[in-house]
Amino acid sequence: IDGEVTGIYHGNGDERLVQVANTDGISCVYGNLKNISVQVGNAVCAGSLLGTIMPGQDIAFEIRSLRRRICTYCL
Repeated sequence: IDGEVTGIYHGNGDERLVQVANTDGISCVYGNLKNISVQVGNAVCAGSLLGTIMPGQDIAFEIRSLRRRICTYCL
């Protein structure tokens, strides 16, 4: 989604997660990332490189509305 990077978090082991929020209260959390290419506060748009996927993993993401999970995908 187009928005602002609002969080970068540590997951399990070397996993990193990036949260992007838009102005409508929708946010996406992208997981299974190893190296992060953005910083909190960066403006991003659809297709922006957020980081690289961990070897042997699929990208995981979660859509949230008003801080509540709507759905989770692993592609």
